[in-house]
Amino acid sequence: MTTKNIPRNQPSRVGDAAGPALPRRAEWLFFLEYYAAAGGAPSLATDQVSSNPLGIHDWAQRLEAAVGVVLRSGHTVTPFRNGVEIFPRMLRAIASASVSIEFLFFIYQDGEVAHEICDALIDRAESGIRVKVLLDGFGSKPMPKSIRQKFNESAVDLQVFHPLPQWKFWATDARTHRKILVVDGKLGFTGGVGISHEWSGDAEGPNQFRDTQVSVRGPAVASLRAAFFGNWAAAGGRLPENLDVPGHSAPFEGGTWAGVLAATGATQWSEIALLFQLLTLHARKTLDIVTPYFVPGPALAADLANAAKRGVDVRIMTSGRNTDQRMSRWAGQRYYSNLLSAGARIFEYDRTLQHVKAVVVDQRMVCIGSPNMNQRSTSQDDEIALLTFDRSLANELRADFKADLNDSRSIDGKKWASRGFIRRARELAASVLEAQL
Repeated sequence: MTTKNIPRNQPSRVGDAAGPALPRRAEWLFFLEYYAAAGGAPSLATDQVSSNPLGIHDWAQRLEAAVGVVLRSGHTVTPFRNGVEIFPRMLRAIASASVSIEFLFFIYQDGEVAHEICDALIDRAESGIRVKVLLDGFGSKPMPKSIRQKFNESAVDLQVFHPLPQWKFWATDARTHRKILVVDGKLGFTGGVGISHEWSGDAEGPNQFRDTQVSVRGPAVASLRAAFFGNWAAAGGRLPENLDVPGHSAPFEGGTWAGVLAATGATQWSEIALLFQLLTLHARKTLDIVTPYFVPGPALAADLANAAKRGVDVRIMTSGRNTDQRMSRWAGQRYYSNLLSAGARIFEYDRTLQHVKAVVVDQRMVCIGSPNMNQRSTSQDDEIALLTFDRSLANELRADFKADLNDSRSIDGKKWASRGFIRRARELAASVLEAQL
């Protein structure tokens, strides 16, 4: 891998790592490339874009310039498929804690796994480990009183992010959609999973959701932690008086390059919107997208269509008949025609709810975490995304994509163009609520 000489001399506003400075010439080229691809300039920059996939140096420069993410080496990223793999690894990690645990998951509701994780966290807290648990007021609303009571009566430090009022329905809009587990400041987990019975099992039917979570070791874990403490402070929590920081005896060398984007909600856009644009605009050969809720909005949909038109193999997999958000599905379907006409391929996964949230660019650049490719993730919710230049992980996720095609329907462009009035009206009606989907 030709990545040894990437300079790391500029601080980043994301996390606490230092990263590569962007040369002035590269900065201007990035601006021209982005502006032209968005349709706002002549074709000078796009004419100069190579068809060869970007390397680590190019991705590092663009990620820092566009969204402030700094890629550093020294990481090990491991994927886990479905609850049958995810929860045992998380429980094992919690049990191994010797200093601290930070735990934040948007959905924490009911089921055997919810009780198991509650008991595991309490056990560590009662053993003297500093355990901080942050729940989202909306996502944890269905949590049984028995679990909440156990937390409240234990040594666990529990906070709720924007508790949900009983009558102020408009106050539900500010959410932290992040999924973060950090153990001893050394081992982190993120992805799409929720703590509820629907995520148990191996996606064997409609009642067992399909999802992927990753564990990560390396400097990016500090950024996962920082994202947790950002939401922790917003919920009224305070930093520990003596924050444990794991020491490192040697520089971070070898391993894969990775960084973390901790995006906060906004009224019109967030860094997640920029990230999805960046990944789409700089795809050269392949662009694989898996998202449970596909409501890209006009701008990103146009970027995806343009990518397909310039020869990128754009594949989109989203939830089909077993979605838990029908309005979201219908709102997203109104973008199908233009994307299919441009050459993109769209698949609806029908075995169960497809809840994986991942983007793989050119079989090498991976984005995985909590963001959906929908309007809430790109404009309203707090999100967390791991970015890694990792061919091995990319290949594993693409293999999962291939396996999931066995339970998916390919949307045929000609048949879709001839869909009936009722379906078209349904899409139009759902689009009225698009900003909330």
